[in-house]
Amino acid sequence: MKKFVAGVVALSIAFGGLALPAAESGFAAVSASAEEMSEDYAANEQISLDDGEAYIAEQSGEDVQVAGATLTYGDYNYTVLEDGTVEISKYIGSSKKVNIPSKLNGKKVTSIGERAFVDYVDFGETTADYCVGLDITSVVIPDGVTTIGDEAFCHCVNLKSITVPSTVSNFGYNAFCATPWLEAQKANKTFFILNNILIDGSNAEGNITIPDGVTKIAAGAFEYNGKITNVNFPDSVTVIEKFAFYECDKLTHIVLPKKVTYIGNFSFGNCFELVTIVIPKTVNHIGDYLFEQAFHLKKVYYTGSKSDWEKIEMTSAEFYDKRVFYNYDYSQPILDIIADYFNRDADGVKKGTSLRFHWVTAPDADGYKFYIYNSSTKKWVNKGTVRDGKGEYFELYNLTPGTTYKYRVRSYAKRNGKTYWGDYSNGTAMTTPGKAVIKSTSSTKNSITLKWGKVKSADGYRVYRYDSKTKKWKKLATVKNGKTRYVDKKSLKSKTTYKYKVKAYHKWMYGGTFWGDASAAKSVKTK
Repeated sequence: MKKFVAGVVALSIAFGGLALPAAESGFAAVSASAEEMSEDYAANEQISLDDGEAYIAEQSGEDVQVAGATLTYGDYNYTVLEDGTVEISKYIGSSKKVNIPSKLNGKKVTSIGERAFVDYVDFGETTADYCVGLDITSVVIPDGVTTIGDEAFCHCVNLKSITVPSTVSNFGYNAFCATPWLEAQKANKTFFILNNILIDGSNAEGNITIPDGVTKIAAGAFEYNGKITNVNFPDSVTVIEKFAFYECDKLTHIVLPKKVTYIGNFSFGNCFELVTIVIPKTVNHIGDYLFEQAFHLKKVYYTGSKSDWEKIEMTSAEFYDKRVFYNYDYSQPILDIIADYFNRDADGVKKGTSLRFHWVTAPDADGYKFYIYNSSTKKWVNKGTVRDGKGEYFELYNLTPGTTYKYRVRSYAKRNGKTYWGDYSNGTAMTTPGKAVIKSTSSTKNSITLKWGKVKSADGYRVYRYDSKTKKWKKLATVKNGKTRYVDKKSLKSKTTYKYKVKAYHKWMYGGTFWGDASAAKSVKTK
């Protein structure tokens, strides 16, 4: 080390105090350039370049820093990885056009680190992420780089050109977000694919088919895409990165291809309507919170055995034996449905006398059987069959208002002369309350009393009075606790006619208030 310092001092005098390149010892560079240096030069040997600039070669082996240390060289902070290659941890230069070197201080650059070109900028009252060099317009990434980390170039708002070599096989979460370059790649495309990796699918809609040859779904590729309803994967896909389909809330069934080995964190998190997923036994890693808030998830079909499943690397406690079904065969039809929501009162039908039941369809169903429970016979009655495999609702008419009905649905499929049945999906529905009827009225000089008939299953009633000035019905009072009488004493004038309506309501156990039709208007005159 002493010889190295002596050499630097001597050259400093010889070149009139010119700044020297920053090696791992922390000395400043002759030029802002971070051009690679040959590993063949001796520790203190001067290097002459065509443009006349002078450099000092890399330090001797005894000065090499341990892996993981943060170092500085030219326009970059970097760390030495365990394999001896370099990851750029921060760009500290000011060039508009950035040409990342293939080597830093003689070591091969293989990774652009997380947020390497991003800083957290303080604007006083607000803070925001911005590109370190707001004026950066282009970046050239050299051959040999294999990884671009999370948000590496995110928010580089002037970055219009990025050269990505074919050696890059790992793109981090939001690696290029909010850059003009990424927006240009996405424009008028269903998918943006680079190096056989699907980077972005934000423009995709409906039933999508990922092109053959894609090997990886990048982190966040379809995140927040509420427009896709089904995904057809090619067998070439082997990796599903973190957040890949996060909050794709219209996905109901996922069949992963037969060669997938890796499923990242939160891959299908917040897919609220997801009912089933097929996972092949080739998978060796399942990330945390894979199905976070997938409230309707019924089954995880796994093509391997229980012992195979237990060998998978996963730390999340969200999997339970009752949800994992082993030894699944891809030829088996998937017939799982969820029937836990419905619309009351079909269009054009008297209110309170019909129900429209809905369910999430099964991908392989040929039809559905619908049943209603008869409380008198204590038997389930088949009310009909929906034979369209894509059918998703069943309507019942001539029902009793304010009545609770138990129902269940199951799907079926016919294959090679055999009929396969899905599990029953059960639920409870209730017709809206019936129409209220005002039975009698009475009045004094300053009060009016209303009485109406009890409505089945009503939790209460809303009383309305007509406002002749605004020409609108206004809420007057809410009557609860089984009462069917109300006395109006609110600013009434003698010898004046007022009009009233009453409407019954029911509070549903799963949330929501359901209203019956309002009674016919009743006119009452004060004394």
